[in-house]
Amino acid sequence: MQLKFIQNSIQQVVVAIASALKIEVEVADRQLFRVAGTGAIKSNVWQEMRDEDYVYRRCMDTGEPVIIENPGQNELCRPCLHFGKCPELGEVCCPIKVEDTAIGVIGLIALQSEQKERLFGDLQANLSFLQKMAELIASKMIEYQYYQEQLLIKQKISTLVHYLDHGIVMIDREGRCDFINPAARKLLYLGEEAYPDPDLIAQFLKSFGTKNPDPGESVGQTMFFLTKNGYRQLYVNFHHLDAGKQEWNTVIVLQDPEQIATAALQITEGPSHGFEEIIGKNEAIVSLKELMRKTANSRSPILIHGESGTGKQFFAQSIHHFSERRDKPFITLNCAVLSEDMLQRQLFGEPAKGTNRATHGALERAGGGTLFLDDIAEMPLSVQLTLLKVLEERAIRREDSAKPIPLELRLIAATDKNLEDLVAKGSFRQDLYYKLNVIPLFVPSLKDRREDILPLARYFLDKHARSNRKSFRSMDDGFQKTLVSYHWPGNIRELSNVIEYAVNIETNQELTKASMPAYLRDIDYHSLDHLSGGDLNLRSLEKEAIRRAVIVVKERGEAKDKASELLGIGRATLFRKLQEYGL
Repeated sequence: MQLKFIQNSIQQVVVAIASALKIEVEVADRQLFRVAGTGAIKSNVWQEMRDEDYVYRRCMDTGEPVIIENPGQNELCRPCLHFGKCPELGEVCCPIKVEDTAIGVIGLIALQSEQKERLFGDLQANLSFLQKMAELIASKMIEYQYYQEQLLIKQKISTLVHYLDHGIVMIDREGRCDFINPAARKLLYLGEEAYPDPDLIAQFLKSFGTKNPDPGESVGQTMFFLTKNGYRQLYVNFHHLDAGKQEWNTVIVLQDPEQIATAALQITEGPSHGFEEIIGKNEAIVSLKELMRKTANSRSPILIHGESGTGKQFFAQSIHHFSERRDKPFITLNCAVLSEDMLQRQLFGEPAKGTNRATHGALERAGGGTLFLDDIAEMPLSVQLTLLKVLEERAIRREDSAKPIPLELRLIAATDKNLEDLVAKGSFRQDLYYKLNVIPLFVPSLKDRREDILPLARYFLDKHARSNRKSFRSMDDGFQKTLVSYHWPGNIRELSNVIEYAVNIETNQELTKASMPAYLRDIDYHSLDHLSGGDLNLRSLEKEAIRRAVIVVKERGEAKDKASELLGIGRATLFRKLQEYGL
């Protein structure tokens, strides 16, 4: 217990005592640093009582009050550097105890003859009052300790919920969302502070309402949700909390089926053995794999740039499995789903407190292996500074360790944002950016590697067909042309979801356009093929842009005039163009 944590409260107490007794007051902590003081003593707060702390030491060692009527002459003061010339005229001090352990000292100091008369004129009353004030400070320390323990429990629970890869959504009795964790926001394509709207909640409860589970019972199923970015397939687990047979008061757990399938494949098929599983003949992908081969065993940090859904974590894992670190840990930490405090703890660990053991952070747990920091752009500036120091020193310094803890790991970070822009805005440290961007890797978007779309689609078809115990392995011409023509804003992740959706919907032996999600069934791949073939006619490009914008707002369930916002034109212009192009 350290009194410095409640310094403001202690200072208020000593000011009140000094005002009541007209005597100066001083408080020192266990290490004999002045924590609070009044009058001339106040200017020495936060200073060490070096070579003048013998009276206070005796007080803490014995656990009893000490009374000095002639400072500078008392035998106890002999070692003090002020012996024989002490500016104090009198001193009474008593220990501040918590559970019979002295954690500090509070003293009444007479610096003037009038103060000395007040101090010793009614010594017993002043001493009794001083002991009561010591007890008051001790009680405030206990309150603070209790508050910190409760805060720690809350933070542990918050970490548990926020650090889960699973999305958590809580619905109250009124059918409203009263809690959602970052993972759920990401799975549902919601903003950082956004909550599900009533339509999205209704989609959750539509299927759940028919199940009517008992309290504590869990019901799970795969569902498709219409989000602002299109349809999203998720595995949903409902946990009913109420004793009554109501559809409210529910905890909803969301999982990405692709991640579940990936984890299952890793268990059944073992880890990747390098870059063989990176599918693609696109020139950028070929060059990227060659650069990854050359740098896999380097100690220098790697920064992977790429849009969301391009598979940045998969590329990081491939580098790890191809390197000489393949038998060491591969630790992943997502900077976007943790609070600032939790990210600090998860990354750097926590020192031992009391009887608790120190907890190792991701930097230590990845020892000898690879640490992958996803969404590095979301890392708070305070954590960026600590990470920079750790990378520069290649060691962690903790309060409970006399020696720095050396680090031996490969750091790979990833971002879907332009870090140079964030550096210019002051939201990302320039020195950390340069430290991370030693080996930059750029993962191309799926729309920029169209020759790889069908090979990837065939890979996902085989994967999802096997996991769903389906026998078909082919796609018809219309299905393939639509895949190649579509612009894939969700990249490879969206392609995988589309194939998985089609695998679940199709009842014949071949995937057709009819088995695609609705927003893809409406696409005219003939016009898209025409454009992708090199038609640069402005009218054709404008018509296609307007047509796509209308499809997007329709898929979102929004009014047609919202397309004007996507296109950056006025509503009147939009409707004139729709009439002009017959859309």
